[in-house]
Amino acid sequence: MSRVRKTVRVIAWAFGAVFGFAVIAYVVLFIANLEDRPPSMEITALEAMQGLASPVVTEGNSYLYMLGFSGHPDVDPMTLGRERYDWMEAARPEFRTEDDPLEDDYDYRLKRADDIANLSKTCSESEAECLNLLESGNGVVERWLRAEKWLFDRYIVLTSMTEFREAIPFELLAPLPSYSVMFEGQRLMFADAWRSASAGDAGAVSKALERDLVYWRMVLENSDALITKMIGTAAIIRHFKLGNLVLRRLPDDSKSAGIPPSWRTEITDAERSMGRSLAGEWTYFDVSTKKVVADNENPFGGWTGINDSTTLDRATWTVLKPFWQHQELSNRHARLMLDLGNAFDVPYDEVPAAVEVADQLQESAYRPFSRLYNFTGDLVMSANYWTFSDYAVRVSDLEGIRRAALLVAELRSDGVSKDDVVQLTLVSEIVDPYTNEPFTWNDGSDVIVFYGLEPHDRSQHELIY
Repeated sequence: MSRVRKTVRVIAWAFGAVFGFAVIAYVVLFIANLEDRPPSMEITALEAMQGLASPVVTEGNSYLYMLGFSGHPDVDPMTLGRERYDWMEAARPEFRTEDDPLEDDYDYRLKRADDIANLSKTCSESEAECLNLLESGNGVVERWLRAEKWLFDRYIVLTSMTEFREAIPFELLAPLPSYSVMFEGQRLMFADAWRSASAGDAGAVSKALERDLVYWRMVLENSDALITKMIGTAAIIRHFKLGNLVLRRLPDDSKSAGIPPSWRTEITDAERSMGRSLAGEWTYFDVSTKKVVADNENPFGGWTGINDSTTLDRATWTVLKPFWQHQELSNRHARLMLDLGNAFDVPYDEVPAAVEVADQLQESAYRPFSRLYNFTGDLVMSANYWTFSDYAVRVSDLEGIRRAALLVAELRSDGVSKDDVVQLTLVSEIVDPYTNEPFTWNDGSDVIVFYGLEPHDRSQHELIY
């Protein structure tokens, strides 16, 4: 019996010691987290960056036109876009979809013939197969342009506009423009340019390609959100690859005249800079972290409270909430965004090294259990790690794609045979922006290849000769 009592006393003492240590640790953490930080200079810098932009509500702002782009063919996109923007301003942060003036995107695909649907789908996935369909001569291009003239006209109006200014601050539930519908409009534009090239109209081809690229380069430069930066990047990649097919279609004596001026202009530092879109990312982050406190949300149960949390999640948040310093998190995130943006504001040959710098910045930004202050914030942020470098190099790869497309277009306009492409590529002044080495020629598929920095299968870009 005495042995049992001794064992019980040992267990009780051990439990009491652990409990006492936990209480002391909690008190120490509590004292260390009594006050949040004031807004930092980095936040001031990011806010100043956003404040330099033009007003959102102007008749020439194509962002408003984008908001109404997917409406019914009988609706004016700018009018609908203004209505949606006014609703968004009044509806935040909930954005009840049933109150959205757009209601639903107009489903133009319901009336599409199978061959038109196949052409559109193919030309978004494979340039080689797209070329085969375009050259089939079965009249599908003409029928597509007739059937969806309203979408083509709408896209031409959009890409003729000269302003782009997004609405900030961004919030998780805020609706986005229907970019997929715009991309359908872009493919229609290329179908029309293909028709012009088939007729030998190099002037119409050059004008169409110039308008499209100038517009999306403007969007790229003025993007205040990372997703918009990626949309602009995707549109430009598609532009060069499908534009290459269009230029290839021109008669030999007019191939040079079809090359638009913007193809010869290097992607500018302002266009590829990530600064503005990262300032937008900080804005979204700031709104989200403050919402956690204001709405008593549990970041462990879905980060932004969009998912229902379990009882254990709620109990965990009750214990850890006193160690959540949202302003200090916002300050550090602002500094991280500035540092990441600066890391990639370097010449092209330094971008590969910038990737390593950026990855190290992110890995060291939020390390759990490394300090007492903002203990919970570090835990949450370390669990929400994301790789920024992939986005940055996707944008910087645009210059390599542009150069490869221009090289193909110029060699073709000079009448260079496939047998001579390798030799002339080796001596061309148009080279890989990262390595300053000649581009690669693939004999098997007759393509010039640019190997970008984006990881996985996205790194290889082929331009058909």
